[in-house]
Amino acid sequence: MQIEQRIERTGPAEYLTVVTLRDGDKERVFEKTYYKTSPIFSAYKSLIHVLRSLRNCDVTLESNNYEMLSEISNRSIENGMALLNIFEDVIERNNINVHVKSSSESL
Repeated sequence: MQIEQRIERTGPAEYLTVVTLRDGDKERVFEKTYYKTSPIFSAYKSLIHVLRSLRNCDVTLESNNYEMLSEISNRSIENGMALLNIFEDVIERNNINVHVKSSSESL
């Protein structure tokens, strides 16, 4: 299964997220604009939303948010990293293995 996430700044503190979930020949697209926020918040929230619908699977994740990919790759949870903690809880509870694939464009 593959998740491709793209985040685009559409205005001051406004980010459009498009998450594409591919499973074989099936494809689902989730799109949402987050207001009064940051790109990393938008990245985590949109990813967690999609991961909550999955169970018992391996996922390859690609995103243009380098900061989130770096945190997920290193799995270095520090104080105040609530979104990474939530991400970890979701993948543990739903038995999901996430493999990070870096993207050439970063936000």
